[in-house]
Amino acid sequence: MTYDAMPCYLFSFSNDGTILRINRTFLTDLGYSAGEVVGKKKLEQLLTVGSRIFFQTHFYPLIKMQKKANEIFLSFLTKQGDDIPVLLNVVVAECADKIEMHCGGMQISRRNQFERELLEAKNILQKALDENAELIATRDKLKNAERKLEKQLQKLHDKSIDQIELNKVLTHDLQEPLRKVNLFSSKLLLDLDPNIKPESFEALQKITVFVDRVRQLLDSLNKFNSLDSMKMAKSKIDFAEIVDVVIKKHSIDASKAIHFTGNALKSSSGAVFVSDFKLLVDLFDELIKNAQRFDSADLPNLKFRISTDVVKLNVFSKNESRFQYEDRLRIIFEENCSRNYGLEANAFQLFKLSNLVVDELGVGLSYCRRIVQILGGDIVVSPKEIGAVFTITFPLE
Repeated sequence: MTYDAMPCYLFSFSNDGTILRINRTFLTDLGYSAGEVVGKKKLEQLLTVGSRIFFQTHFYPLIKMQKKANEIFLSFLTKQGDDIPVLLNVVVAECADKIEMHCGGMQISRRNQFERELLEAKNILQKALDENAELIATRDKLKNAERKLEKQLQKLHDKSIDQIELNKVLTHDLQEPLRKVNLFSSKLLLDLDPNIKPESFEALQKITVFVDRVRQLLDSLNKFNSLDSMKMAKSKIDFAEIVDVVIKKHSIDASKAIHFTGNALKSSSGAVFVSDFKLLVDLFDELIKNAQRFDSADLPNLKFRISTDVVKLNVFSKNESRFQYEDRLRIIFEENCSRNYGLEANAFQLFKLSNLVVDELGVGLSYCRRIVQILGGDIVVSPKEIGAVFTITFPLE
């Protein structure tokens, strides 16, 4: 096989870089004729910019020192401006007092492609390994979460059993002795000796009043505990109907005692207020009863204001670093019929004294808050000089 027909790139260049010989295989791929290259072009002129810099700084000094070089990568530039990556072996020869560099090389376009594919495969493998590590970590987190959830479910189960027992105690075990004490004290009051000392009579009256208060408190606690076991019946709410039911329960003169505005229970996006009608009635029934316990006759006739509207609120109310605004139903319940100076930040605390003026334990506002929580809402209270303003928000569906 002749020099020109060799299936590889063969060429020689002089000490100053001038091309002395080049085979037809290489010329064909470069797009030149022998007359355009031999004796007219220097090797640097056939190289890309990057390879030209490498040739000057590394390749040329290397072959002058070592007289040969193997597996040198250079990128040649065709006449049309395309790149041909070539892997070269070079040897230096002295011919008639002249130094020539004889080169043999082969195109490695496919090799570069294979290297890229190998690199991509390596990156994909590394990514898969990283993702697998993340999956393992996520799996471990899920297992830990499952264990925690199981413990919480067990606690809830135990709490449910305890609650059943507590309800039994509240409804019977404590109520029955109190009923008997009340019965005996009432009987003693009826059958009293006319000559009984006044302080003894007063003590019996206090016992009767105390027993009655404790029975009412136990009834309230039983009612509070029964909330968690209630089955809700959700429906689209017409708030005007709730106000009407509450008015009838309290025999209130609506024109004088309650001012209700708004029934905008639908957002611009079409979401509506769906909730449990009975629980909402209980909520406002309890709010009104709590206010009426401390009603004062010298206060204005208008006792309650109730208004509803739809507002945009941040659903992450407990997480100050996150924000997502959605439509919420807002209910403003304002009562101005009590001198209730005791309302403050912990007004919803269970067994909180209902009023600073009246030294009496109650669960009224705790009961209200629990209803709101069960219905997925939130409730806050702002005290006034007379009465208070309750702001209640519920999600729309």
